[in-house]
Amino acid sequence: MAQLDFATVQVYEMDDLVEVSFPFDPSFSSFLKTMKGRWEPKRKCWQVKPQFSGKSAPEIVEAISAKLDELAPPKWDKVLEILRGHGCVAKGFEVFAGKGGVRLDMPLGHPCHHYLKKVDGLVNTRTKWQVPAKLFSHEVVQQSLTRIYNEDFKKYDSELSPVEERCLIGLVKIPAEQEEAFSMKVEGLIAATPTFLTHADPAMSDIPLREVAFEILKMERTSDKEMRIRLEYAEPKEGYEFLKKRVYAPNPTPALDFSHIVDDDWIQRRS
Repeated sequence: MAQLDFATVQVYEMDDLVEVSFPFDPSFSSFLKTMKGRWEPKRKCWQVKPQFSGKSAPEIVEAISAKLDELAPPKWDKVLEILRGHGCVAKGFEVFAGKGGVRLDMPLGHPCHHYLKKVDGLVNTRTKWQVPAKLFSHEVVQQSLTRIYNEDFKKYDSELSPVEERCLIGLVKIPAEQEEAFSMKVEGLIAATPTFLTHADPAMSDIPLREVAFEILKMERTSDKEMRIRLEYAEPKEGYEFLKKRVYAPNPTPALDFSHIVDDDWIQRRS
């Protein structure tokens, strides 16, 4: 089964069935009916079957995608390009954009939940809000988006500012032939996950971020499979700009994680 995530529209493609879930929209429901689609109350979704629609499952999915393009507001493709260049780095926040609209996620109790409730046409499930593309320009939605982005950066800045001049020194397992794939070069930036910090800098292992940015200060290969590196926590603003573009990038460079750690003999010191 293949899942296609259009942000507010979820499509599950199977050989003999396509299931579609989305916020209530009479025009989109009518469109699914043209392909003999039926509402399945037990599954809480629409079902379109190739045997009745006259289309194969991939053709049904293609038709759904085309319909979303048709229903989208003007220049929505440009909006998507901008939003996909800015993902959230802090855990608990999400701004995910697709052909159907935008999905927002923030912690329970966040003030934006209160304001978004006043906008007709949005769908809320605990911490998540589904915003159809046609409602994206609503003032409350725009204010919430701006606040999420600002708080996401502030969270990263508050976590990383205290260790801005802190450096880590240790061995990593990165074969020589993979250096280019990691885009490893002195003075370049590289991402690392909290699992990497569990060994390289235990004091930072519970950091509430998806990734952390480091500047590579020094690289010294000890064998074809391993190298000793000296990393420095990147300046928060520079690091955040680097990481936010990685979230929805088609092919981001790999991030360092626990699998790249050779041992726990890491040194933590000020630069």
